[in-house]
Amino acid sequence: MTDAKTSEHEKSMRRVRRFYQISAQREWERLEHPTQGALEFAINKAWIQKFLPESGARILDIGGGPGRYSIWLAAQGYRVTLADLSPDERAGIFGGTAARIYLSERGRPTC
Repeated sequence: MTDAKTSEHEKSMRRVRRFYQISAQREWERLEHPTQGALEFAINKAWIQKFLPESGARILDIGGGPGRYSIWLAAQGYRVTLADLSPDERAGIFGGTAARIYLSERGRPTC
């Protein structure tokens, strides 16, 4: 990339990260809110369940945010790698769960 393109790309990435860092806690809470997200979460889980491989398989959750779906999958025995741009989003998955989820930094899983 040229310097101008690299600079513009970096600016865009900073804007995207800032947006998600601001909303990390809000997104975590949204999917359990009775009128704003609980129904969405239940419907999405039902649809996802239809296409899942056998328990124990590896699953990559790209853009998984604070990890609600990753935690749900890990609780069912899947080995989940969560990849998200925002470290604040990824940090949410440790909120009181024993699920084993691997975080990904720039596409490289960490164990």
